[in-house]
Parts: sequence; structure tokens; C-alpha cells
Amino acid sequence: EDGIVYIDTFQRVQGGAPFIYNPNKIVQYNNERFVNTASVKVVDMADHEVDLSKDAPDWEWMLSKQFSKADRRRLEYWLAWHVYNAIYNNPQKGQALFLVGGANQGKTLLAKMIGYLMGGSEDIGGYLMGRDDFNENMFKFGIATVDDDRCGGSQSAKDKYSATLKQLVANPDLTLRAMYTSGMKMSWPARIIVTLNNDSTSLSMLPGMDMSIADKLLVLRLQDVVMDWPVDPETGRGVIEQRLKAQAHVYVRYLHDLIKNGIPEDLQGGPRFGVKAYIDPTLREEADFQAPEQGLKEMVDVWRRDYFTDNPKEKYYFGNGTQILELLSDCFESAKIMEGLNSITLPKRLNILNRKGVVWIEPVTIDGVRGFRVLPP
Repeated sequence: EDGIVYIDTFQRVQGGAPFIYNPNKIVQYNNERFVNTASVKVVDMADHEVDLSKDAPDWEWMLSKQFSKADRRRLEYWLAWHVYNAIYNNPQKGQALFLVGGANQGKTLLAKMIGYLMGGSEDIGGYLMGRDDFNENMFKFGIATVDDDRCGGSQSAKDKYSATLKQLVANPDLTLRAMYTSGMKMSWPARIIVTLNNDSTSLSMLPGMDMSIADKLLVLRLQDVVMDWPVDPETGRGVIEQRLKAQAHVYVRYLHDLIKNGIPEDLQGGPRFGVKAYIDPTLREEADFQAPEQGLKEMVDVWRRDYFTDNPKEKYYFGNGTQILELLSDCFESAKIMEGLNSITLPKRLNILNRKGVVWIEPVTIDGVRGFRVLPP
């Protein structure tokens, strides 16, 4: 109604767009005025101090079973930063959260409940994988979810997924693309939650952990425990979701009070994301093993051992991406092992390997020519 009155009075708005957690009906953005079409808000919090174990026992039970004390602390400050800023109409960017665990441990349920706390969520798996061109709906909510069963596919699709994920987390402004429109730049302060099983196929959806993306992730492994989900004794149906929703106002108050005095020093990640990034060490190792550049590293290592055995006086090999690709193609005739490698992807992956600490591959410029120096074993 306020928006309609403004339009009637001033006859001047650019259009409608969702600005989540902003109570104003008319929002000025990039020197233009928009009718705010967003209606999402955080669940109203309890109006009194709370004891989680007494006032929200199902939240306390679930989280204490799912996470170690250290990981639960990381998760709750990550979430509290989002909740608190949204409540006070100042939503901020944050790391993408990866929840990794076995079947029936409640990963998807937890992601759904976090979405409920924040007023709703949107599945963006198709958009991340490049299957959906339109992303209008994800701008309407504060939580964007991705489930691993949406994210199979070729290595090129996974590369697209990693690149889009990094873009979504890092950029304060994104282009909203709706049907029959040319798109518009606007803020997107939502959080991404990716749920993965702990099998090798699912873990292949962990992005490569080079420094360009590692600081944008919070990757947690759920504890390997049996979750005895409560059921209705009469119907035999699960009741945990209904209970968590009924206690949501208590948990929001708990998160609000948890962070109102600031983030503890050991978890501080600076003004950009609030909370420090973290990657479970075993999952980081698995991600590195699954990453496409790992296979390239092994191929280059095999090739260089043969090369320096045949050329023992050489101090190094120098060549550009195309030259190294030709050498590897001669060495490895299998089309499968060379899948995804070309004159564009190979230099990118060699650079990633160097950033990951592979010191025997160096991007250098020699006599004005850019390429890579490969050192002997």
C-alpha cells in the first residue's frame, strides 16, 4: 500500500525488485527507486532470555548429536551473524556452508530448518550447474540450498558449478535474470547451504580448495552417529520437523543473544564475512584428491620423471600450456585421462596446483614468453 501511494504521488519508480530483510516499501538502489517486492523475514524471536536445553530441547538434541562442540560453535556463529544482521535490516554476505555426512543424519533437514528460521529458502542446484538460466526466485529468500543429487554431471559441468559458487559468494551484487527481461544488477546477501553425502560421488561436488575459494567456505563434517529421530507413537510418523518449527522462535533468540556482544576472537573473519572460514581437514584432503587438477599433477609428475631421466643435465623444462598439453598427449594416449584438458583449462589447473603448494610447477615469464617451469624430482 505504501508503494502504491508513493507511485501515485511521485509517478517515479524504476520497477519492482526483492530487497530481502529491508522493511522499506520503496528502496533506493544505484540511484534508482524500486518497489520492494520481498516479504521474507526472520522468525519472530522469543521475548525473553532462553535456556536452549529447556526451551528448545529438540534443537539442542539435534545439533549436539550432529556436530562436535567445535563445529557446532562454528556453525552457530555463522548462522547467528546472518540472523542478527537480518533482524536489524542489515543483511551481510557470508561463506557457503557445506554439510557433509552419512544418510539419515539430518543434513537436508537442518538446511531446511535454517531456511525456515530465515523466512524461506530456494533450491539453486540447477542454476549452479548451468541447467537453469533464470535465477529470479533465489533473490526472494535469504537461504539458497543445493542438494548433491542435483549436481551430477561431467567435469565441465562441475567446473561451471565451482565458478558460479565462487561468484555467488564473493560478489556483493549479482545479475537478477527473469523471463522476458534483460536482467538487472542488485544485491544478494543470501547464504548458500550445500548438503552432501560422504560417498566419493557426492564428495566430488566439493570445489577445489585453492586459495581463491577456500576463504569463502565453511565445510563441516557431521558426526557418524545414529540419529534416533522422534516419532508419533500412534502414527509412527516423524515429528522432529514440527517440533523444530514450534521451537524456532526460541532458537532465533538464542542465536541473537549468542552474537549480540560480538564474535569471539578465535572465530573472527573480518568485516567481509564476519566469521572465519573453515574446512574440515579430512574433507579438504578428499576435495584435493577429487579435484581435476590432482589427476593433472599426477600426469605431469610421471612425464617429468621420464623427461629428466632422459635429460639429466637439464635444470628445468619450460613451455607454455599448448606445448605441455602436446607432451602429455604424446605420453598419455588414453582419451579418458585427458578429458577436459585443452589449451585453456590446462594453464588454469597448473596455476591452481602452484597455489596449492606444488612448488615444482611455476608460472613464469622467460625472455618475454609466459609459460610454466617444471623442475626435476
